[in-house]
Amino acid sequence: MDYKGIAKKTFPALIMAAGAALLTPIGSLVLFWHMNEASDWLNSHGDMAFAIFAIGFGLAAGFACLPTYAASILGGWALGFQLGFPAAMVGFTLGAIIGYGVSRLVVRSRVESVVESRPEWRAVRDAMVGQGFWRTFLIVTLVRVPPSSPFAITNLVMASVQARLLPFMLGTLVGMAPRTGLVVYLSVLAHEKYKTAKEAANNTPGWYVPVGIALGVIVLVVLGIIAKSALRRVTQVQPAKA
Repeated sequence: MDYKGIAKKTFPALIMAAGAALLTPIGSLVLFWHMNEASDWLNSHGDMAFAIFAIGFGLAAGFACLPTYAASILGGWALGFQLGFPAAMVGFTLGAIIGYGVSRLVVRSRVESVVESRPEWRAVRDAMVGQGFWRTFLIVTLVRVPPSSPFAITNLVMASVQARLLPFMLGTLVGMAPRTGLVVYLSVLAHEKYKTAKEAANNTPGWYVPVGIALGVIVLVVLGIIAKSALRRVTQVQPAKA
């Protein structure tokens, strides 16, 4: 396999993935450090706080500057559940659109050409997002469910394999709604009990991380089964040459 050639063709995508992996944890640390100040600043804008938060969330998540869970925590901390949850939903929807658009602009057809050049990779791609609206919707929903699912990298991957925008968006909404609601709700409870975000972070429920990891493993197993089935079909159709 020509790893050097593949890396050269997909270099922009690799840079974007590396940037997302680096910037989002830094963004979350900065936000947590200034959570109370950010909350006070948002609330100082009165009725405009909802729109400011949603747009800011969308821009930060779309350009991979902030993980969605961190922004959701701010939503619950500053706005409460009734406003924080819908504001977070609007924010990550906007962020998904921005992330998808930026990824399509940057990677264009580079990743797609690499996938098309290898039948086994093409089979996996088609099994994931090439079998119609509902298959793409299901895959995106599954990928978005785990709390540990990387928002920006998922946007990049789905844009790279040319997943259709509508099932991508709906899958994002359905998949992220449960974990977003949970994070916002826990943030509201934490703000009622603790004065500062730092104090609340030190008392985060111990079950949250292992549950997130477990959900991520389940999703990987399901996706692995789908991919294995696709590879089995393509190797049956195109047996390896001696």
